[in-house]
Parts: sequence; structure tokens; C-alpha cells
Amino acid sequence: MNKPLVYLDQCIIGLIADGTIKMKSSDGFIFTYSKEHFNEILRSENPQLYLNALHKIDAKLLELKLDENWKITDEAKLNVLGTPTEHYTKFLDANSTLGFLDNIFDPLIAWLNGGR
Repeated sequence: MNKPLVYLDQCIIGLIADGTIKMKSSDGFIFTYSKEHFNEILRSENPQLYLNALHKIDAKLLELKLDENWKITDEAKLNVLGTPTEHYTKFLDANSTLGFLDNIFDPLIAWLNGGR
């Protein structure tokens, strides 16, 4: 695949989901998303709304490559197999197994950004 990749911010996915902007898949480039989108989708009231938007534009998962010690390298790979919903389900399964609290630093981050 020699098409350019277009990484969409979660805000754009939200605008597609609520119909504010109309987008569809393209033959000229590939829309991509990452597992970080799943963290944001997880916090929403209706995750399927955002997953449907990713389906609609035929977005593909962009994953960071890790080395043999599980450290992030300077490369990424495009996962063209599976759907956003399938990848999201795997993400949920992996996180439920670990029991990781990703919001533990939310109060500190809010405070650092001027929140009370």
C-alpha cells in the first residue's frame, strides 16, 4: 500500500459521529486511528457511535512497533486486518485483564492545566 495515511484526531471522529462533517472512505489515502482513540472512546457515553464513524470512513489501526523488550521504536505499522469494533473489543479485554486505572493522574493533569 503506497497511499498516504491521514491520522484523525478524536475531535474529528466526534464531528463525523455526530454528523457535523460528512466524510467517507477515500481511494486516495487511508484514514487511521490509534489505541489512544480507544482510551477516549472508553470515556464516552456511547462508544459505538465513535466506532461507527471509524467504520464509515474505513479507518485502519495504526500501531507503534515495539522491540524485543517491549519498548517503543521509531516505527509504526498499519493494521489493515479487523474492524474498529474488533480492535476495540481486544483493547477492552486486554485492559480488563490488567485492571489498569488510566485516570489515576486526571486530577493532577487538570490542576497542571489550570483546573481546580
